[in-house]
Amino acid sequence: MPMRRERYPADWERISASIRVRAGNRCEWPGCGVENGSIAISVKGKPYPIVLTTAHLDHDPRNNDPANLRSYCQTHHFRYDPAHHARNAAATRREKHMRALLDCMQEVITVKRMVWRTCPPVTARLLNMRLWLIGTWLIAEMQRLEGQASA
Repeated sequence: MPMRRERYPADWERISASIRVRAGNRCEWPGCGVENGSIAISVKGKPYPIVLTTAHLDHDPRNNDPANLRSYCQTHHFRYDPAHHARNAAATRREKHMRALLDCMQEVITVKRMVWRTCPPVTARLLNMRLWLIGTWLIAEMQRLEGQASA
């Protein structure tokens, strides 16, 4: 899952690099020790490069105490706390869905304005009712997503 740069300090790259140097440019997961940039083979037999990432043990990007940071390969960073990753992934999906719904709502508003300018009144009223139904569904869907986010 991509990191949200706005949640990290401006000198995050320097902090992260210092943690990798401290670890000898290797994964700190017990028993792993793979080197950054080496090539691994996936379970499907495809090669991929090892990329070291810096993990916050407490999941707080503001806590950059070296004791709270570990250099993990991408596999072990993901395994460190799968529940945390799952929550973040669900939140990202909700945000994307919400943005798509807002884009649809904007389209409905644009079409509604166009209909009133170009269609005869009877046709405009029928189309307006359909657009109202679509808009009502979009609002209900957005409220449902907001409810999921707060749960």
